[in-house]
Amino acid sequence: MIISTEKNFVFIHIPKNAGSNIRNQIKLYDDFNEEFNQIILHPVLGHTYTSHLTLSELKYNYPEPYRLISELRSIAILRDPYERFTSCLNQRLREFKGMAQSEITQSVLEAEAKEVLSQINGKSSDELPLELIHFRKQKDFVFDSEGRQVIDNLFKFDELDQLVQWFDANTGIKLELGGESSKYNATLDVKSKSLKSIIVRFKPLINLIPDQLKDKIRDFLIYIGIYGRTNKTTAQLLIQNQDISKSVDDYYGQDIALYHSVSNLNLVSA
Repeated sequence: MIISTEKNFVFIHIPKNAGSNIRNQIKLYDDFNEEFNQIILHPVLGHTYTSHLTLSELKYNYPEPYRLISELRSIAILRDPYERFTSCLNQRLREFKGMAQSEITQSVLEAEAKEVLSQINGKSSDELPLELIHFRKQKDFVFDSEGRQVIDNLFKFDELDQLVQWFDANTGIKLELGGESSKYNATLDVKSKSLKSIIVRFKPLINLIPDQLKDKIRDFLIYIGIYGRTNKTTAQLLIQNQDISKSVDDYYGQDIALYHSVSNLNLVSA
């Protein structure tokens, strides 16, 4: 989340929705100096990622930032729930199961989808543990716990040129969707399988490195060719499985309706 009173906007970072790309281009204007981009042990919320706090969590635990969200122009990106769910699965398999992207086949993806759905079924976004935080419902970043829409300006993941126009017209900030900034949303994987096993082994220590330093290390590894872009396993493979498809429809039903209700015609100041 980025809050800028200078530019009169709040950017809500919904997990797996191109947020890192945008955040890294606008963090210069953040009033809270990236306080909302950390993994912390919160006295009430426990281990949590402050970048992905739901509106209800913000309302009851961070009243001043929540007040600013309500007062400033607010923006969030929505993504097709199936594409987003699949992206979350791919990341989970790489991050927590130590798999290379090339190892994620249809059968692997389906098995992981069933496991995750069994864990999140019947739970609210705020009940999901840190390792499942990316599977939170998008609606909980847009509506408060009473069902009131708090975020004014919603843009679709596959129509981000509209978001670029909004920022330019309303803040004077010129965003880029490709080039240098796009590396933060690329699916990157270690090219050496032996190195991959080493990284998995030292994962607990790597998690202690500050995010800013992680970005610099990752940039260097990309530069020397140890990391590289990979092809993701797509949502179409999950849609073919009727049991998984029905479970996704059931759990993310409100997200699906919200996504299809959005019209990106909000280019004037709100």
